[in-house]
Amino acid sequence: MIRQMLRSSMDRRIQRYQSDEIRRLAQDSDYAFRASRSIFYSEIGRWLDVGREADILEIGCGPGRYAAMLGCLGFKVVAADIHEFASWETVRRLPNVSLQSEIDAANLPYPDGSFDAVTCMGALLYFAEPGRALKEMRRVLRPSGRLIVRTVNANNLYRGTHSRDIDPATCNVYTENSLAEALNDNGFTVESTSAFGFYPPYFPRAWWFLVNGVISMEYQIRLSNCCPRARRVNVNAYARKN
Repeated sequence: MIRQMLRSSMDRRIQRYQSDEIRRLAQDSDYAFRASRSIFYSEIGRWLDVGREADILEIGCGPGRYAAMLGCLGFKVVAADIHEFASWETVRRLPNVSLQSEIDAANLPYPDGSFDAVTCMGALLYFAEPGRALKEMRRVLRPSGRLIVRTVNANNLYRGTHSRDIDPATCNVYTENSLAEALNDNGFTVESTSAFGFYPPYFPRAWWFLVNGVISMEYQIRLSNCCPRARRVNVNAYARKN
């Protein structure tokens, strides 16, 4: 009973932190700008520096923190996911962000060449047909359009120790090299890759609690820098449409 109460308390605190994070990203443009340049957020703002009011599609947007950030920075954002989230109510207050549910990444309902950039920040690992999804991302991009993908590293510390995924719902994982190869095989030119994040092989639930509001972003960056690059938890790829 005590353990269950403790877990419920931890879950509520995580939810509050994530809701507050989305709210701040949606409302504080200075904070959103700084965050978008940080490796903590995959330096998404540096790669998508394609001019304000550019059309951006975010595939698998989840609760919406990147949609909130990009919308706050002035981009026109279509944020799509198979599910809908309560936190979208905060993001919907941004007039330049459209949130759409029941969107299948392998069968996007958008015309060819609709967007200047596509982002996929943490959703690729859940796609049953990742290659088809990448082809769809390419199709909806304009010529030389930009793509950024963030996903779980196949060689992260937890997976390397236990031979199982952090999230049981995982369908596929990549290393930096294999992610770049997948993008190249599906019509993109990868300009750079990176890896970020420390995730310990033990006590994952406690760690998830700590990185959601207890351990600062700056300290998490330090921990990531101390972790061997090949063992970091996430990999990023920055690419252009061929």
